[in-house]
Amino acid sequence: MMGTKYIILGASAAGLNAASALRARDPEADILLVSTDNRIYSRCILHHYIAGSRDAKGLEFVEDGFIEKHRIHWKAGISAHGVDLGAKKIFLSDGSQESYDKLLIATGASTAFPPIAGMKEIRRGLYGLRTFEDAQAIKSAAAQAQNIAILGAGLIGIDAAAGMLGFNRPITIIERTSHMLSLQLDETAAAAYQEAFAARGVRQIYGIGAEKVLLDDTGTLTGILLSHGETIPCDMLICATGVRSNVRFLQESGLVLDERGLAFDHRGRTSDPSVYGAGDVGGKNPVWPKAVKEGIVAGINMTGGNVQMDDFFVSKATMNFLGILTLSLGMHTAPPDEAYVTVTAREGKNYKKVIHKEGKIYGALIQGDLSYAGILTQLIKARIDISRISKPLYRIDYSDFFNQTEALEFAFD
Repeated sequence: MMGTKYIILGASAAGLNAASALRARDPEADILLVSTDNRIYSRCILHHYIAGSRDAKGLEFVEDGFIEKHRIHWKAGISAHGVDLGAKKIFLSDGSQESYDKLLIATGASTAFPPIAGMKEIRRGLYGLRTFEDAQAIKSAAAQAQNIAILGAGLIGIDAAAGMLGFNRPITIIERTSHMLSLQLDETAAAAYQEAFAARGVRQIYGIGAEKVLLDDTGTLTGILLSHGETIPCDMLICATGVRSNVRFLQESGLVLDERGLAFDHRGRTSDPSVYGAGDVGGKNPVWPKAVKEGIVAGINMTGGNVQMDDFFVSKATMNFLGILTLSLGMHTAPPDEAYVTVTAREGKNYKKVIHKEGKIYGALIQGDLSYAGILTQLIKARIDISRISKPLYRIDYSDFFNQTEALEFAFD
């Protein structure tokens, strides 16, 4: 008797973690993985490949033999062109079609190029950084470039900048917001990175946008005109201003899509009971840890489980650029509401910040020494009302949690 057939579209964080969960819960399952990627790699560390500190093998995030161990049939280098919900079929770019009992859509996202004048006319010099092929192209071009510009100072933009430092080319970062990594960091935490990149010769322009790209007669990039009138010379431009969910093939499927991408709930369920979603395809907070967890949740629920994402924080990121470690959780700046309390501590290069309201933590930043991250995790996990803690917040240590109750559980004192 044939086992349940699961199809997973996408071989990144969400898709592969879902596959692992599926196999653990359904040993007899028939699992088909379909991906445009021909290899397994972490998008978060592509800049290490550009820099030369990792080879292609070093980008893998699963153990050797993962596909074989989990008995997964993998159709690599193939994309989905359509889904028939009624017939429970997917249509693939190689002309084939596959039937499923349960389908997981984890097709991720692609670089969204901004609507800047001249952008569509670029024939040479424009890059995104989402795929291994993107990283290969950037690595090759950076070695020959005269001037490099990066649009966007978010995680992808800073990844690109860090990866290209070793090429010793002039690099300019252009960002519309007031500081680097504005979705993850406040101005204090961002300043540490800005100063470190400036010390490596990276020019940074904040609060200014790009007005127009400049091209020669062959469509080759020569520069960027900024909104305040300055022209930045560049023959290599990396766009890191945003991503677009890969849902085009779902437009006629009948699945509910929202303004960001595929709509699915905290259990991974879409508008069709046999179809689940996970990761960047949803278009909401596209970060690696969240994609991993969404994949696991979807995999469990596709096999009859009933779990849901329980992350309190909308955003969560751990970063390490130029040797500076930072953990960002939730909001980094309190809204104009007197009920929010911000507690900060600064000691040398170490910076801590916690934002809470009525004792509940809504955001935190830790930079430099991350040892406090363990304590913070305990406070969040145990749902400690920190407004009732008499001890200074940053003086709490693990011993404060090790008070055993009669039920043989540990409680915070």
